[in-house]
Amino acid sequence: MGSFIRATKASCVILSAGRSERMNAPKAFLKFSDKENFLQRIIHVYQKAGIKDIIIVLSPQIESDINKQDYEGVRFVVNPKPERGRMSSLKTGLQLVENGYVLVQNVDSPLVTVDCIKLLLEAGTSADYIVPVYRGDGGHPVLLSNNVVKHIIDMESDDFKLNGMLKAFNRAVIEVNDEGVLVNINTPVDYEKYFLNGEVNFD
Repeated sequence: MGSFIRATKASCVILSAGRSERMNAPKAFLKFSDKENFLQRIIHVYQKAGIKDIIIVLSPQIESDINKQDYEGVRFVVNPKPERGRMSSLKTGLQLVENGYVLVQNVDSPLVTVDCIKLLLEAGTSADYIVPVYRGDGGHPVLLSNNVVKHIIDMESDDFKLNGMLKAFNRAVIEVNDEGVLVNINTPVDYEKYFLNGEVNFD
């Protein structure tokens, strides 16, 4: 069975249009290290993994705050109505995809690694989408096939959850030894738990 997709033919859509109400600050700009914020870190990881087509979905508020010169080699698109939810942002990003196969990445999941991305891209499977799994729990990012991408774009409504919609498609999993696939930074408590003194902490 051949590979699901090749790295040079995959796109990445980074969702960064949420209101971040629980964090009280845009998650894209949270400090990952002394050199990178969350968004910069995620972009650099995907670029190192060989992903050349990276699309970042922003809200109008984030667009007004961001200095796009700090984020090289990517494309930006604004969801004019981010209050409609995450799937509205996903559809906005998918409409710009050039290659059909897409890694969906949340900006609040900054611990994504090159190894995890490559494992997803190199998986030999005929499934419609692939999920990384750590100790039995599915995480992020999710790799969508062309069939799933087209289905989402063609849906008239964006009032749905990705996990629920994907139940109609064939799923494959990749076991990873990487707790980071499960980490979402949604609150100041989450941030303090995983980021201490500029270093990622899993204790």
